[in-house]
Amino acid sequence: MQTLNIRKIIKNDQIEKIIQVEKAYYFKGTEHLSVLMEYIKKSLVISFDYHSFEREAAKNHTLHPYLLKEYRNRWYLVGYHPEYNQIRTFGIDRITNILAQKVKYKMVDTFDPATYFQHSFGITISSNIPDEVVLSFAPLEGKYIKNQSLHGTQKLLVDNEKEVRISINVIVSYELTMHLLSYGDQVKVLK
Repeated sequence: MQTLNIRKIIKNDQIEKIIQVEKAYYFKGTEHLSVLMEYIKKSLVISFDYHSFEREAAKNHTLHPYLLKEYRNRWYLVGYHPEYNQIRTFGIDRITNILAQKVKYKMVDTFDPATYFQHSFGITISSNIPDEVVLSFAPLEGKYIKNQSLHGTQKLLVDNEKEVRISINVIVSYELTMHLLSYGDQVKVLK
């Protein structure tokens, strides 16, 4: 991962005059980031209440927290859920009453934080096998797609005056569908 230490290059009072970045406004739950990082670092089992969008009331969960993931300026907690015997993802904006237990956990062998999201578009992970998705973009939009890939698996298939055709190897998800719809008539899903 490359990082840029802007403060070494530019004085604090000049930063906003020279460089502007997308502002991440406050989102509920970000106050939990530091404590969750600490629990992950110490490998502590935690419990918390979670208010799913599908339920009327919050439910208590026990989790072995492994990873914090940011997607579109929102944060998610990923970990092993012993009750379901699987890795689960929770939006931290819907987490309350976090308690660390005095029990340490050992990470399950099947979880690799570096590859867990490699075929996802967003935060959705399922047991589905990734699909090859082939997309045809209008020439102008295709220039943007070639310059900034949609996904790390992107391959250029066709590049001419009529279209830019790419393939990506992803798990088809709600996030992917919504993103593709944002291109309107500038993209056609071929496969």
